[in-house]
Amino acid sequence: MAKRRKLTRRQKAEIFQAQNGQCIDCGTKLSVGEVEWDHRKERRMAVDEEDAKAREDLSNFAGICPTCHLAKTAEWAGIHAKAERQGGRTGQQARRAAGKTQAIPSGPMPGTKASGWKRKFDGTVERRN
Repeated sequence: MAKRRKLTRRQKAEIFQAQNGQCIDCGTKLSVGEVEWDHRKERRMAVDEEDAKAREDLSNFAGICPTCHLAKTAEWAGIHAKAERQGGRTGQQARRAAGKTQAIPSGPMPGTKASGWKRKFDGTVERRN
């Protein structure tokens, strides 16, 4: 993946001026010390090396307030976690592939016996066959 870009003071000043000193998300007036620098297109969601380089372009950066940055980070943390699970890199699929877990057998719990009755989804109860 493309190396993370470090913004210079001049680049930060240019972005800050282009935004008229306001948060790009909520429009709050920002003071110089409270600006947080954000990738508008998420860096981790790049599909290939070329896309990763494009996401490090200066036009993909914006200054936002800490409140908006915290909210965006929280939202994207869940999205990243889901992508990792679906990709099989974390979660049960990854543990099963590594041999660290096994499927749960069906049937009554160990040490118990089946009652002979079953409850259907509509709430009715009937004898097992």
